[in-house]
Amino acid sequence: MDRFILKVADSKKAKALMLFLKQLNFIDIEHKAVKIQDTSAEKADLFKLAGLWGKRKISLAKIREKAWPQRAAL
Repeated sequence: MDRFILKVADSKKAKALMLFLKQLNFIDIEHKAVKIQDTSAEKADLFKLAGLWGKRKISLAKIREKAWPQRAAL
C-alpha cells in the first residue's frame, strides 16, 4: 500500500478532490484537518526587533560594501 499526503490551499478545491477520491473504490481516505497559523506581516511586531542592532557599529555604507563589493571599486 502507498500513502500520499496532499496539501491543498483552497478549501473548496479540497472538498471537490475529496468527493472525487471517495468515488474510487480502491482508495481508502483518512482525513485529518490541520490548522495553519497565520504568520502574516500584519501580526508581526516590528518593535520587538528594535534593539537587534543596538550594540553593533555598522553603517549603511558598510552594508552596501559587503553586499556589492564589485561596486565599491567604482
